[in-house]
Amino acid sequence: MQGIKQKLEQYTAAKAAIELIDADLRRGVMVTDSVMGSMTVHPYTMRRITIEGVDRSLMDLLQAKKAELARLRLEVEGFLAGVPDSHIASIIRLRYFEEKTWQGVAMTLGGKNKSSGVRMALYRYLREE
Repeated sequence: MQGIKQKLEQYTAAKAAIELIDADLRRGVMVTDSVMGSMTVHPYTMRRITIEGVDRSLMDLLQAKKAELARLRLEVEGFLAGVPDSHIASIIRLRYFEEKTWQGVAMTLGGKNKSSGVRMALYRYLREE
């Protein structure tokens, strides 16, 4: 089972993957094939007929993957909601939800924060979890 640190690191990728899956689901996963058939009227000539449709099994797989990614996002967001230390919660939000660099996190928090300090504070907190 993954630890919370690994789940935090996958949060942004999960969010992007959900958007891509949603786009696929909206347009439908089309499949095309061709079959041989004859005309319905005399002279009943054989011809190739192209058929198209939505691949339901692939759509179901995409729905299942989207649900799995949504569970990961909810778990991470639930973890963040349960962090009692507002400084650590801010670090998590800035780093993993807003995708800031460690330097960006430190600058946003201001004060005497340095990138190495906020990174180590978060890693210490996660190690204790």
